[in-house]
Amino acid sequence: MHGARFKFVINRRQQSYGTWRIFDYQKICRDLKYSLPSIERIRFNRKVDFSVVVPAYRTPDALLKRCIDSILAQKDQYKIEIVIVDSSESPSTHLQSYRDVRFIFPHKRMLAGEARNFGAKQTTAEFLIFLDSDCVWNGGWLHNALAFIKARPNGLAANGLILFENSHPSWALSLHLLEFHEFLSSRSQHQRFLHSGNLLIRRSFFETLGGFMNDWLACEDIALLKAVHNSEKVRNEIYFVPGLSITHLEHLTNPNMIHKKVKFMGYWRGFYDSELPLALQISKKRLLTRSAPLLAIAFFGIILIRSLRLRSIYLASLFWNAPRIFWLSYLWATEFIMGAKHSKNRSTPLNLDSLFPTR
Repeated sequence: MHGARFKFVINRRQQSYGTWRIFDYQKICRDLKYSLPSIERIRFNRKVDFSVVVPAYRTPDALLKRCIDSILAQKDQYKIEIVIVDSSESPSTHLQSYRDVRFIFPHKRMLAGEARNFGAKQTTAEFLIFLDSDCVWNGGWLHNALAFIKARPNGLAANGLILFENSHPSWALSLHLLEFHEFLSSRSQHQRFLHSGNLLIRRSFFETLGGFMNDWLACEDIALLKAVHNSEKVRNEIYFVPGLSITHLEHLTNPNMIHKKVKFMGYWRGFYDSELPLALQISKKRLLTRSAPLLAIAFFGIILIRSLRLRSIYLASLFWNAPRIFWLSYLWATEFIMGAKHSKNRSTPLNLDSLFPTR
């Protein structure tokens, strides 16, 4: 982000399948020109309000409580509303004692994109914040959000730093470095795509984009910007802001479960790859997608190069965990190729009811 100077408060204790919608990004840009709020409306910090949407599904009560507490710790300073969309079969009841938190139980299984869209529709604030239920805000998150809004009055959206709770070498940390390597930078910059687990976005922009894909099992956030990915004007207002820092809580520690998650990520990334913005598609590189080892080597190399270029704060951990990360990259690549093949042969919609139980 050239020429921008921010003073951020960073916590120092932790270094569809479905018919694709047809977009006219030029029309979207014209709409945004008239729908963006003026700088006068956000000149005074106390006038800015936020809506925080947290989707949850089978999230352990202890994790969800830590997530809510981290938001409430900063609520007294600013005007915010908090909505938890819990689509679990048997959602927790004792957490509903929070007076400043609104719990919504859809009584059906909602995928992450649909839950975020549903929660956003229940709120009214000018700025939307999406946070995953297994993450917590670090100190100064809202303060840094306001600093960003004031410095970039035309900014459309921003992601932030995603730290990990445990810095010791492990399979869990290796998974974190593989999954979030583009969100570990120590400097502000423009962002290629948005991550929905820690996202600040203008409501007008979010609604113009049409929200997340409701019926995608993964990559719904990567697809969010497809409508405007060819617009340099819009891309220049998408930022990475280190001060918007969260911590991803360690709860998946079993190596076998971590391997299953990586396979899940790889399969659905391959399945939806052809419907993502062209610049983000991997399957167009046909040479790489013919061999899982070759794709794994390329993916692992990309992680290293990006981490160096972005000045990742986890560079040392990346090298300590390199063997584990390479193995996870191989599992991811194997499933990616399988998902891409299945995507080409699909002729009927996915039956989501058969994949997830309903309440």
